[in-house]
Amino acid sequence: MRRKNLAVVKKVEKNKLSIQNLKIKKIYTKFKAVIFKKIGRENFALAVSGGPDSLCLAYFGKMYTSEFRSTMHVLIVDHKLRLESHKEALKVKRILKQKKIQSKVLNWKGKIPRSNIQMNARNMRYSLISNYCLNKKIKYLIMAHHIDDQIENFF
Repeated sequence: MRRKNLAVVKKVEKNKLSIQNLKIKKIYTKFKAVIFKKIGRENFALAVSGGPDSLCLAYFGKMYTSEFRSTMHVLIVDHKLRLESHKEALKVKRILKQKKIQSKVLNWKGKIPRSNIQMNARNMRYSLISNYCLNKKIKYLIMAHHIDDQIENFF
């Protein structure tokens, strides 16, 4: 190989996303198979809360988009329920930026609920995310959750 070709190979290898841990690689392979079967190369949105499940999802999404050349919209919701919520949303955005994942913070601008806060927060979150997806003509939304997320597990 000529020197010029070797430089290209090094650049490709440098930008390639890879997983060294075999257990995580196996999970990503399953993720990729399910997502490709459902959405293929279409654009999609990811809802990210900042928890380990959604941060993992964001990284898997980044790997998927680099492999299949689709576009991913990473969405963080600031419900404005607590004084710290804006700082927390920006912290999640910074964590994602460190991994070169672009994201957008969606801010709730309506009335802040005083009762049934969990249910109302979930409705606010789904409303913000749904409106964003409708406006951007995104048909697919991917969300991560863990075993303790009872409502999402039910559905």
